[in-house]
Amino acid sequence: GLARRREAVAKGQKERAMEVTPAEVPAGFAFAPAAAIGEGAFVRRWARECFEEIGMLGMQRTPLAGDDWRACQALERRMVHAIDALAALGPAAIGYVEGLAMDAPVANPMSVFTIAMIGGCLEGRDALAGAERVLHRFGPNDPAVAEAFAGAMKLGPNPFVPGAMRSLFEGGELGCRAIGVEVLAHRGWLTAAELEELSEEEDPQVLALALPALAEARHPDLGRALDRALGHTNLRVQAAALDAMALAAHPRAATAAREAAAGALGERALVRLALVAGEEDARWLLGRLKASVSPAAVEAVGWAGLVEAVPVLLGLLESEEEEVRLAAGAALERLLGAK
Repeated sequence: GLARRREAVAKGQKERAMEVTPAEVPAGFAFAPAAAIGEGAFVRRWARECFEEIGMLGMQRTPLAGDDWRACQALERRMVHAIDALAALGPAAIGYVEGLAMDAPVANPMSVFTIAMIGGCLEGRDALAGAERVLHRFGPNDPAVAEAFAGAMKLGPNPFVPGAMRSLFEGGELGCRAIGVEVLAHRGWLTAAELEELSEEEDPQVLALALPALAEARHPDLGRALDRALGHTNLRVQAAALDAMALAAHPRAATAAREAAAGALGERALVRLALVAGEEDARWLLGRLKASVSPAAVEAVGWAGLVEAVPVLLGLLESEEEEVRLAAGAALERLLGAK
């Protein structure tokens, strides 16, 4: 009987509590949760969040001058986590982010990098095909689009990336060929036959990208390709030839850089000379700086490492030109470790 009475009392208390009218809460202070969203809306919302996160981190991951590469490790991990989260959302999310990139009214390098990074990190051909569709939507001949796409393809572990890049390389469109060569060369995937073909390349954009790969492979046709490149009218090709000579530790690297500095390439050859300079070349760079002060000449002297350059650089810290002062400070830091 006692148990039944307790049950009746509890039931009465519950009924009276339900009859109590809640007090009115002033507008703006009442808790009004948003309506529940469906599974599809939830996936799309977080897919967009991950998409924007990957793009933002992709633009921030390269360190500024003087930064330690290890300082970017946190950004790298955060980007990988965002890719993992997107993959966990499933196929619907992967299909949705392609639309986000495709629907941009103008070419957006951040979106191109993002979709290419996603396609390059998810195993399978379909996701990678989505990145290719975005590339062709905005045009591989746009330098900003090509740089963003190639930058992601240089990182992606998707096993279908080599085949996709080789398809671009073998295609007829110049922008596609350039992207294919850049990625294949960067990742060491060019075959001996492809390197031989590239040594005879006529297009200056593709030739400039192929020269470093020929140098790293110590290809037998490197010398002939360098001779053509050094005499080329395109300055980008000339600069690439100097880079290739430095990579190959070519015995004529310093001589070619000095000749280029006296020619049309001008100051763009100075740092390249400093990287391969002997003592005589370092003195030549110092003499050129004394004769004509410029930020490029100051930077080159800092890389050349000549002790006699220190007093000259200290004097340039009082230059009226801000760029020269900054270059002199950076050169002294490089030479002496001064802060």
